[in-house]
Amino acid sequence: MYGKFTDRAREAMRLAAREAKNLKHGRIVHGHILLGLSLEGTGVAAIVMKDLGIEAKNVSAELENLIKHKVKMHFFRRLLLDDATKVSVSQSRHHAMMFGCDFVGTEHLLLAILSEQSTASLILHNLGISAESLQKETHEMLRAIDQWDGPNSF
Repeated sequence: MYGKFTDRAREAMRLAAREAKNLKHGRIVHGHILLGLSLEGTGVAAIVMKDLGIEAKNVSAELENLIKHKVKMHFFRRLLLDDATKVSVSQSRHHAMMFGCDFVGTEHLLLAILSEQSTASLILHNLGISAESLQKETHEMLRAIDQWDGPNSF
């Protein structure tokens, strides 16, 4: 599923799955991916999030708050993406193509999970950041990177 992902994007997805499992959530949702992108720490998504003051510990606390009412479960197998998250991960490939990239980077995952009302958008709202401002900052960083190294630099 992640064959066309950069190493950083694959790591973010691995971290998202780890956090979902640690929090005993039944499925990986947009909020877990937002957390994974923040924890990854070096990709475009993490840099943009840091620039806007978004910290992994705050994302994690908001995610747990949003999902606390749901039944927590123990899992001994690989966690699956929920249906909406599957669609967003698929859309991340479209975002990569729009920027002329052959591989999905962390920035493409970030843009994809922000494109709809999701746990990621709710978390950002609760942290006082609009999904639109994060999208704008990501696009600005991608334009700046393109001027220096080309779209595949991150």
